[in-house]
Amino acid sequence: MWFTSQIETVEPVAQLTPLQQYEENRSELRMLGKELTAAEKAIRQHIGKGKDPRFAFLFRDGNWSMQTRVNAMALDPTLQKLEWNRAEILRKRAVNLSEGARLKKECGLASY
Repeated sequence: MWFTSQIETVEPVAQLTPLQQYEENRSELRMLGKELTAAEKAIRQHIGKGKDPRFAFLFRDGNWSMQTRVNAMALDPTLQKLEWNRAEILRKRAVNLSEGARLKKECGLASY
């Protein structure tokens, strides 16, 4: 019956060329670079407010030594969250860098 049948219209989605994908990837990398800079700045500011609880420098027997504490990240949950955020941005950046290398090779822009 004509009133119960549905007509499906499918519009083709414009596929991006590898060069367009590469340019999009580069813009994402720039944004991730800005996010990484902001995350590292937040960590430096947090550490600058007080002493870093993860390690301590000791002067013994005429030598400086760095001592790290067990479970040091658990001492400061704010620093733990900031470090996790930075690590997440670095993971995204690594994925984008590998994708960018693949696209660059696909476009013929890779030079060895």
